[in-house]
Amino acid sequence: MSTITQVITTLPVAPDPATMTPDAFSAAAAAYVIAQKDMVPEQNTMAGQMNTVSGEVNTNAGSATASETSAATSAATATAAAAGLAVPYTAVKTSAYIAVIGDAIPCDTSTAGFIVTLPAGVANAEVTVIDYAKTFGSKNLVVVPDGTDKISGVNDTFTVDLNGTFKFHWFDTIKGWVII
Repeated sequence: MSTITQVITTLPVAPDPATMTPDAFSAAAAAYVIAQKDMVPEQNTMAGQMNTVSGEVNTNAGSATASETSAATSAATATAAAAGLAVPYTAVKTSAYIAVIGDAIPCDTSTAGFIVTLPAGVANAEVTVIDYAKTFGSKNLVVVPDGTDKISGVNDTFTVDLNGTFKFHWFDTIKGWVII
């Protein structure tokens, strides 16, 4: 069976507007965003490795019953934890889903696009959506903010129309969820 070998770079300390001057916050926020952008290839590689392991678990398990799918997800989550990640990966989603803070959501839009609703934003909250089938570009995922929350400063939906992994980070009530 394959193993996950990808290591994810540690992020710098997140900016905190409550304890930093505006200039220090801006500089820290810029460094934080750049560091997270640099992590995207690492996250994509790890997601691919996790998909490989999950596929092998499913192949070895035989038929795809609900309990076997749960076992595959648990195996991928355990492997991620062993790699030093504390991200709670959900089961693969193929239809509308309401996220909780900290979710890492593998989304399969190969059959049809669907909606993921973000939780109410709180300081430093994060939600990650993972293009499980690499089909966001052709069958879009739509991300919806909670209530009056915003995504990149706008209280509207965000259509993910590029393949890849996208992390939503809550900054404040002005910008809301920002894609990093």
